Amino acid sequence: MSSLLLSPPARLWPYSDTLILADGFEPQKGSLANRSLEISQKNGSQISNPSSAARRASTTPAQTDHFNWNDVNLPLNKQSLATLLKEETHLYKCHYLHHYLTKIGLDRNVFFKNMTLNMYGRCGALDDAHHLFLCSRKDTPAWNAMIGIFTQNGHHKDALQLFFEMQHQSVELTSITFMNVLTSCDHPSTLMDGVVIHAFIVEYGFEGNEFLGSALVTMYGKCQSIEEAGIMFHKLYHPNVISWTTMISILANNGLVEDAFKHFEVMQDAGMSPSRVTFLAVLAALHDPLMLDVGNTIHACITKCGFDCDCFLGTSLIKMYGELALLEEAQHVFDSLRDRTIVSWNVLIDAYAQNEEGERALQLFWHMQGGGLQPDAATYVGALNACLSLESLTDGRAVHACVKGTEFEGHVVVATALVTMYSRCGDLHEAYTVFEGMCHRNVVSWNTLIGEYTEHGFGKEPLQFFYQMLEEGVMVSKVTYLNILGACETLAAPVECMRFHARIWGSEWKTNAALEAALINTYGKCGHLEEARFLFDRTEQRNVIFWNMMISVYVQHGHDEEALALFTIMQQEEATLDQAVALSALKACSSLSFQDEGRSIHTTAVRFGLDLQLDVGTALVGMYGKWGAFEEANVLFGGLCVRNIVTWNTLIGLYAQHGCICEAMQCLQKMKEEHAQPDRFTFISILSTCASSSSVEEGKALHALILSEGLEQCISVGTTLISMYGKCGDLEAAHSVFDKMHEQGVIAWNCMLATYAQLGLGRKAYEFYLQMLDKGPMPDAVTFLSVLSACSHAGLFEEGLSCFSTMRDGYKIEPKLEHFGCMVDLYGRSGELKEAERFIYKMQLEGHALVWRTLLASCKVHNNVEIGRLAAKFAIDLDPDNPSSYILLSNLFAKNQMLKDVAVVRERMIERGLSDCLDAVKS
Repeated sequence: MSSLLLSPPARLWPYSDTLILADGFEPQKGSLANRSLEISQKNGSQISNPSSAARRASTTPAQTDHFNWNDVNLPLNKQSLATLLKEETHLYKCHYLHHYLTKIGLDRNVFFKNMTLNMYGRCGALDDAHHLFLCSRKDTPAWNAMIGIFTQNGHHKDALQLFFEMQHQSVELTSITFMNVLTSCDHPSTLMDGVVIHAFIVEYGFEGNEFLGSALVTMYGKCQSIEEAGIMFHKLYHPNVISWTTMISILANNGLVEDAFKHFEVMQDAGMSPSRVTFLAVLAALHDPLMLDVGNTIHACITKCGFDCDCFLGTSLIKMYGELALLEEAQHVFDSLRDRTIVSWNVLIDAYAQNEEGERALQLFWHMQGGGLQPDAATYVGALNACLSLESLTDGRAVHACVKGTEFEGHVVVATALVTMYSRCGDLHEAYTVFEGMCHRNVVSWNTLIGEYTEHGFGKEPLQFFYQMLEEGVMVSKVTYLNILGACETLAAPVECMRFHARIWGSEWKTNAALEAALINTYGKCGHLEEARFLFDRTEQRNVIFWNMMISVYVQHGHDEEALALFTIMQQEEATLDQAVALSALKACSSLSFQDEGRSIHTTAVRFGLDLQLDVGTALVGMYGKWGAFEEANVLFGGLCVRNIVTWNTLIGLYAQHGCICEAMQCLQKMKEEHAQPDRFTFISILSTCASSSSVEEGKALHALILSEGLEQCISVGTTLISMYGKCGDLEAAHSVFDKMHEQGVIAWNCMLATYAQLGLGRKAYEFYLQMLDKGPMPDAVTFLSVLSACSHAGLFEEGLSCFSTMRDGYKIEPKLEHFGCMVDLYGRSGELKEAERFIYKMQLEGHALVWRTLLASCKVHNNVEIGRLAAKFAIDLDPDNPSSYILLSNLFAKNQMLKDVAVVRERMIERGLSDCLDAVKS
């Protein structure tokens, strides 16, 4: 609209001498012709032959094609015209009225010209209003009207520009001018304009004007200059209820709830009775449970003032109590309402849904419809949120069925809520189907889809959605980029991260702290630590989130030394230490080489009082336990005021990891004595140790405890039991656990397969694999790795080849290096060394030392020096510091009495600093 101020548009008024009736137009009550008759008669206009005029004015299109003011012969007086101009809101009728004024010469009348201006403004016809303004003599009322029109229609920049142009042309400024233009200063970016206008108000002597004083309070409040708003408010001589409400609203909207309540109390002390709007302003800000007393006081005042049955205030009270998690009070207010609107129902349903009372929320949803009240968009969203809190796909589908066939089926907000519900309840396919069926998709709906796919571990799909979103012309937001960076993290795709980094840098979000932190995290998770550190160092205002992000990235990649060095810099810069940073730093101290640093961090945590927090206390127990300092770990454990299941599991797990099964079992017994309930992680940590140490008796004792705790059907516990019995050589017990599992998923089958393979029962493993194909779950990459390994070690050459073919061609599973290694071993153990070599070249595996080392081992078994030399060359060139390649080659040479070659290999090992491994080399 700013361009409108440059020059008047070159256009003609497109009105003919007659008013042409639109197709299907029949002047009924409220039409322009009939309304003019009513107003004229009311205001005393003389109508010649009124019956004829009325008849002609109400003629249908079938009787005449035109309607002419002269034919009606209505000499409307000025008062009648003024009333029409003041009330008309239909643009095509406004055009007719303007044309009529022009025809009778009243368009040059200042009063009627300004009324026409306001009429166009009321209709939102800014082009028409501005053209009229530019093409006529501009007096102060005209300027005021045009500024007001821009303001009313949201064109604040144009209103401000017009005001300063008015002042530049020395047009007289009035209180109305200032009232209109102050409304345009409603954002922090317009604060300076507001300050300048305030200076003009003072200069023109209007500072004592109460209305302008209130407008200045509002302006400073909207521009978030709270202090100035307060100063202006206290300058008011006689603030009325509107002024008080405005100030209270400003304070409440800016989070200053206590100050808002103090003003509310002072207002009452001054003898001013709060209005409904005053109460609404205070109630809207009460979200914090600490403000419950304030809420109760406001509720009592509402009752005292006789507003307790007011629907709007009642609904606000329900919302307040819902946000404070006081659902009984919310229900009581709802029950006391005489007239319950759809909004009242929606707020109560949402209150239950947001407080994890989804079942009650859905009961209200169905009850409301049973009472004949039709849901709107907000109702459906509240009901879908209730389904989310219950994680109930069945209820979600029932609500969706209600939506179908209504006007809300394609509603963007409802459809977006459906996408969220289906995604989080596990039906991502249906979520995408709903999204695809949306007529209109905005940035929120796109962000929801991208975010949900990212949350479910998808990487490529969110990127595809992002580019599709751009193709549809939807503007991305900060949330879009945050979700997309999460997808880049899932894909471990640093190149994509760089592309989005470039997009962010070229957007309005380039200095956004949340995105900067997300970029650091994504680069770090993708292994590009240098880029992450560069961004971290470049960040001007590093808060504790940035420090934690960078330290945790170092820890995740095993760069403990860098993490601790950064922690030291953080302390030197006197940055605030919080729980998250302390936990990241403590993780970096798990190695024995960082005991001094760990103890120093412990001291710092004590200084900040963080050691008393359960998570930090548990981490300290874990750190000392990993060092084997169980005495100190036990002291810390005993000093914790509260111990949860994670704390117990930490100590039990530490004993288990160090092979201290007896101590772990004693700790478990003590845990039960203190009435702490063990969970699956408690048993899994000890069972894993039993498996590695073949402690079958302790394993059986744990199995009995698992049965008593009712955890035998937990998949992770069941598979750990199978693994434990398998490693202890008790195949019968392992199979018994497997047979008793209600859900024999792919993990359980894989565990049983691995047990057969570990016990050297290759044929049994292959037969079990065939059973799985016949009646079990779909195999995965782990399944085929176990079977290929079993076939290789059992000499099942044809079976192994068949398994590899089934994996690639039947199940379209792309083999990994481990699968290729098993195939090379399968060929090698079967004596097919040349075929093994061809397989390596065919699968383009020349660049992997593992496959060449595997082939070299087979060459030693089959005494093939020629292929052995080749395999050793590749293996050593690709991984020169791995001693096993040298040992295998040397032993192959020794087996064939090639002692000079053995000596060469030994010299090479000494050169590489592998002298410690020479004892394994045969002379």
